[in-house]
Amino acid sequence: MRPRFQQILLVLMSKIKTYILLVIVIAIWGTIIYKVVNGVTADQEIDLIETPPTPELRHTPKEQPKYSMQLQERDPFLDKPLLSTPAVKSPKTKTKQELVLPNIIYKGLIIRKDSSTGIYLIQVEGQQFLFDVGEEIDGITLKSGTAEHVILNYKGTSFKVIK
Repeated sequence: MRPRFQQILLVLMSKIKTYILLVIVIAIWGTIIYKVVNGVTADQEIDLIETPPTPELRHTPKEQPKYSMQLQERDPFLDKPLLSTPAVKSPKTKTKQELVLPNIIYKGLIIRKDSSTGIYLIQVEGQQFLFDVGEEIDGITLKSGTAEHVILNYKGTSFKVIK
C-alpha cells in the first residue's frame, strides 16, 4: 500500500506546483493590466503655468547690399575665351566709319529631326533669338553657321562669332 500512496502523493505534488505557478502568473499579469489601465485612465492634474504674452516682433527690412556679377573672360575648365570678339571686315568704301556692334554671343545649334538644317541660338544685347539661315532680326542677318561658329551680317559688315 505504501507504493500506491507514494504515487498519489507525487501526482498531488506536481499538481500543487502547477497551481502555485498558475497563481503567480495570474498575479503578475494582473499587476501589469492594473498599471496599464490605471495609467491610461488616471486623472492627474496638470499645472498650467501662465506665460506672459510675447511682444509682437516686426521685421524691419534693412537695405540689402547690391551685388553685381562680373563676366569672366576665359573658361577655367576649357581654357578658351567665353566672349568671342567678332572679326570685323572693313567696309570697301574709302571713308572709314566706326561701326558699333551690339553685344552678340553664339549659344548653340538646335538640329531638327526631320531635316539636316538647324536653328541657331544667338544672344543679342542680353536677349536670346532663334535664327534660321538667311533670317534677319534687329538688323542682324545670319549668313551661315556650324556647331562651333556663325557668320553674321550687321549693317553690311560680315563677321564671325565663335561659340
